[in-house]
Amino acid sequence: MSNILIKYMEDRFHKDKKHNEEPAKKWGPVITISREAGCPAEEISNKIIELISQYSKEKWTCISKEILEKSSTELNLHPDKISYVFKAEKKSMFDEALSAFSNKYYKSDKKIRTTITKVISNYAEEGKVVIIGRGGVAIAKNVDDSFHIRLQAPLNWKVDIISKNQNISISEAKEYAKDLDNKRKALIESFCGQKFEDLLFDATFNCAKMTTDEIAEFAFDLLKMRNLYTKGSK
Repeated sequence: MSNILIKYMEDRFHKDKKHNEEPAKKWGPVITISREAGCPAEEISNKIIELISQYSKEKWTCISKEILEKSSTELNLHPDKISYVFKAEKKSMFDEALSAFSNKYYKSDKKIRTTITKVISNYAEEGKVVIIGRGGVAIAKNVDDSFHIRLQAPLNWKVDIISKNQNISISEAKEYAKDLDNKRKALIESFCGQKFEDLLFDATFNCAKMTTDEIAEFAFDLLKMRNLYTKGSK
């Protein structure tokens, strides 16, 4: 997978300049939010965008499920057919062969992952976007005008939140949290080709210790210091 991503990003970043009379378009700005189970990424994203809107004329958007929808549209497949990627699941060689012979709309695992990479890269290139999950940090981490946030919390806090929100038992919530966190880490690793622990986030916040407002405001202050939304500022 890492070879696919590297090849695609090299092609996008190092286009043939022989007939290009204009400077290459600068990617971003883009913010990614990677989160552990139970952490309120969407709420924090919306608060960050609201703060940015007070200083910038440019419209920022938040995306997550849109990546799945756009990728499935480009592949002409139902979203269910590619959702396994975001669950950090892999097709066996047998599954690939069976699908290829039985489905005229078959797309290889490599094709699906390349398309997802392309979709996320397009969002990152266009800029003014907050990408929640979907392996976004793995694909946008090398964009100059980017900022990568990690939301985490102690297991007991996550279990309590999940148990209440989903009306399930503590033991069920604990298994759910552990499984989801492992899958999210595996998804990022599958796209970036390196151990999750080796990734460097620009800011990591403990959702058990800080409110969503505090996290959004701290992140916003860091964005200001990085001048990630000076273009079109009010």
